[in-house]
Amino acid sequence: MRRRACSISTERRYRTEQSRGRQSSLGESATAHVRLARADVMIDTADYLIRGAARRALAATSLSNHEQIPVRARLRMEFAYAAELCLEAARMIADGAGSSVFRSDHPFQRLFRDIQVMCSHVGFDSDAVAELHGRVLLGMPPNTMIL
Repeated sequence: MRRRACSISTERRYRTEQSRGRQSSLGESATAHVRLARADVMIDTADYLIRGAARRALAATSLSNHEQIPVRARLRMEFAYAAELCLEAARMIADGAGSSVFRSDHPFQRLFRDIQVMCSHVGFDSDAVAELHGRVLLGMPPNTMIL
């Protein structure tokens, strides 16, 4: 899913279609280049975060339950932030692609919806996990369950 947003965007919209009264394809627009480049880096950054967090989660299994608390709070924050990056990248692509990407038969529409649904999960609630991580950073006990 992480790379699919950029590939759909480059395959369908940015290469061939004209948009918003342009005489040339959207793929020739400097704004489209900037949005696609930013989205690409956001998606890669999210991927690095997720992979690094997964490695740290495996390493933390050797720690005691008490020692795992700050690690697990940080991991939840990293996963939530990675989800935010993916959603923002998808929004950036959608904003530049025009309304046709929201047709029910467009592959990006489903991908965008899936990312939005994933980000609405309580485990990716960035405010809640940021509060948890902040509390643990300040030496306070967690106020929510840490998975």
